[in-house]
Amino acid sequence: MHVSCAGRTTLPTFAFTLRASRAGASIEADAAHDALLHGYAQALVDWDAGGGYLLLRPRAEHGYLKLLADGSYSFRHYTSHGAVMSIGRCQ
Repeated sequence: MHVSCAGRTTLPTFAFTLRASRAGASIEADAAHDALLHGYAQALVDWDAGGGYLLLRPRAEHGYLKLLADGSYSFRHYTSHGAVMSIGRCQ
């Protein structure tokens, strides 16, 4: 599901793969989304002390990807057009 605080946006959702370990993390998707995901190549990784979630934050851009232990996620990205959020569940 793709939502925005002001309503639906024209930005399409896309499938992605999140790879994470204590040493680092990355988000992978098709080449059409390279520009958006470039900031996550060296993302800051924060693990919840209790194991409840993982938070990825790009170093030079605004936004985050939060993955909860139950597999649900929220992916917030800020563009020149405003903030966009995608929510869903990993498979």
